[in-house]
Amino acid sequence: MTEAEKQLIANSTILKTEYGDIEYTVEGEGKPVLLLHGAGGGYDQGLWVGKVFFGDDYKFISVSRYGYLRSSIPDNASIELQATAYKNLLDNLSIDKVIVVGASAGGPSATQFANDYPDRCSALILISAVSMGPAPGDQDPFYVSIIHIIQQSDYVYWLFTRFFSTCNSEPDGYSNRSIRNI
Repeated sequence: MTEAEKQLIANSTILKTEYGDIEYTVEGEGKPVLLLHGAGGGYDQGLWVGKVFFGDDYKFISVSRYGYLRSSIPDNASIELQATAYKNLLDNLSIDKVIVVGASAGGPSATQFANDYPDRCSALILISAVSMGPAPGDQDPFYVSIIHIIQQSDYVYWLFTRFFSTCNSEPDGYSNRSIRNI
């Protein structure tokens, strides 16, 4: 886990803004895509989503949302403020317009960015994204507590990822990409 943490730190940059510190990485060339990850990771998960769904012909700008990896949580954190932080990051990178991708829990801030800055958003793509907040009195489903247990223990997380990495191996050399392109 220590090695993985070192690699995550080595592959990202922190932008200090009045909207909080934003950890991000930029990878690739082509049409810019702003990747907003779900609850299970940070900028690294966003990059994975970009590579799985888009391939290699894009410029990925992947951030760690508030509270993930090395992105801070400002005192006045909100979805609106986070969308403003993304705009600030794009300004800093001199990127005018992006495809915005929100996966899972990245959906609300992706939607907010597209709503607040339509001139900066060429498309909005939501992948299994959260699209509305909980109703008063709602309780999390049982699986959410299992996810929290997995995320709170390095060992349990390692076991979980090891198990699923062996389950994801493709027979006969087929990859998801080659199957998708048939």
